[in-house]
Amino acid sequence: MIYDVVILGAGVVGGMAAYQLSQYKLTLAVVEAKAEAGMGASCANSGIVHAGYDAEEGTKKAKLNVQGNAMMSDLCKTLDVPFRRNGSMVVAFNEDEMAVLLKLLARGKANSVPDLTMLTPEQVHQKEPYLNKVCGALYAPSAGIVSPFELAIAAVETAQLNGTDVFFNTTVRSLTEQEDYVLVDCGEKQLKARFVLNCTGVWSDTLAGDETFVIHPRKGEYLLLDKKCSGLVQHTIFPTPSAAGKGVLIVPTVHGNILLGPTADDTEDRKDTGTTAAGMESILIKCQKYISDLSTKNVITSFAGLRASSTSKDFIIKFAPNSRRRINAAGIESPGLTASPAIALLLEKMLADAGVVLEKKHNFQQRPRVVKPAEMSFDEKNEWIKQNPAYGRIVCRCEQISEGEILDAIARGAVTVDGIKRRVRAGMGRCQGSFCLPTVLKMLAEEGKIDCTEVTKCGGGSVYIKGTNR
Repeated sequence: MIYDVVILGAGVVGGMAAYQLSQYKLTLAVVEAKAEAGMGASCANSGIVHAGYDAEEGTKKAKLNVQGNAMMSDLCKTLDVPFRRNGSMVVAFNEDEMAVLLKLLARGKANSVPDLTMLTPEQVHQKEPYLNKVCGALYAPSAGIVSPFELAIAAVETAQLNGTDVFFNTTVRSLTEQEDYVLVDCGEKQLKARFVLNCTGVWSDTLAGDETFVIHPRKGEYLLLDKKCSGLVQHTIFPTPSAAGKGVLIVPTVHGNILLGPTADDTEDRKDTGTTAAGMESILIKCQKYISDLSTKNVITSFAGLRASSTSKDFIIKFAPNSRRRINAAGIESPGLTASPAIALLLEKMLADAGVVLEKKHNFQQRPRVVKPAEMSFDEKNEWIKQNPAYGRIVCRCEQISEGEILDAIARGAVTVDGIKRRVRAGMGRCQGSFCLPTVLKMLAEEGKIDCTEVTKCGGGSVYIKGTNR
C-alpha cells in the first residue's frame, strides 16, 4: 500500500495536519516515536494562544500566528478542548521598557492584531490588583490559553476516527525518495507515501534532507502552582521582551492553576527534559518582580520541555531541496501552538498545489464529547451516575476524577499513566498522584490485559513496578 500522505510526529503540529487532512478522501498515516500523541513539546509548554504582536512583520510566524489565533475558539469548541480568551499584558517597569512596548504596539498593528491598546498603571492595577507597581502595559484582549496536550490528543483521535492509521512507539530511521513514493524506514515497519510531512519538532533537521537549517533545542523549565492560587492573575503576564526572548511569564491555565516560566537554556541533548534547583530559583526570582510574595510553598510540581529553536528566525515550512514529495514543518517554536491550525491549512495548500486531489468526505466525524462530571449540574451528574455507577466512584480526590472518566480515557486510546493524566487530569492535583496512582495502574493493567509490571508512565522503559513478591 502507498499512503497519500504520511505525517511524522503526533504533536500539535502533526496532529493538526492529520486532523485537517482526514477531512478528505485520502489515505493517511501518522508515525510517532512516543507512546501517545502530544508527549513531546506539546505536553510541556505555556499553553498560550499568542495575540501576534511579537513576530516580525511579513514572517510566517506573524501571519500564521494571527490566523491561528482567529481559528482557535471555534476549533477548540469543535474538538471539545478547553480554551479561554483571557487576554495578555506585556508589563513595563521603566521608561525604556515603555518605549519597547510602543514598538510592539506598532508591530502588532502591522500584523493585524485586533484591539491592541496601551494601559496606564491605574488600568493595569484595576485588571490585575496583585501585580507590583508598573509604568504601564501593552494589552492584547485576543490572547488566550488552551490545553496544548489535549489539543494534540483530540486532533489525532479525530483523525484516527476518520480512518487515519497511527503508529505509536515507532521511530523513523530514514527517508528515501523514489520516483513514485517516499520510503519511510521505521526498522521492522516500512511505509510508502506519495508525500511526507516532517513535523518532528526537535528532531526535524535529522529527517529534513535540508542542510540550510539546524535545530538547536532550547530547554524551558516551569513551575506549576496549586489551584488555590487561581485568582493570582487573570491575564497572561509577560515581561518586556529582550534579545534573549519573551522572558519568564505568569500564566493562568485553563484548568485553574498558575504556571510560572519558562527558562531558556540551549542544550545539545534532544532528550534533556530534567528540571533543576537553579531553574526553580531563577523562575521564582524573576516572577517575584511581578508579584513579591510568590514562594515555593504553593508549587505542586515542576517540569521542562524542549523548543525546536532553529538557525532560521522564522518557521521553516517548505519542500526539502530537490524534492517533490517531502515537506518540512520545522523550527516551529513559539508561537507554534497558536499557529498550528493555520500551519495545517498551509500544508494542505502545499499538497494541493503539488497535485494532491482534495475531495471532502461526506461521512467525516468529530470525536464524541468528553464526559466531564465535574462541570455538570448536580442533577446532570446524578443522571450520569444512574446510567453508569462508575462515574460516581472517585479515583483522583484532588481533581475529583471518577473511575468512569478513566475508563473512557482508556477506551479513547490512553495506554500510559501520563496518557490518563493528560486526558482527564487524574494525578494532576496537589498530591500529584500519590493517592490515585495505584488505582490508575491497576485499571490500565486490567483494561489493557497486561501485567502491572508492564504499565508505564510515558512508554519505553518508564515502568513503575519492577516485579512482585507473589
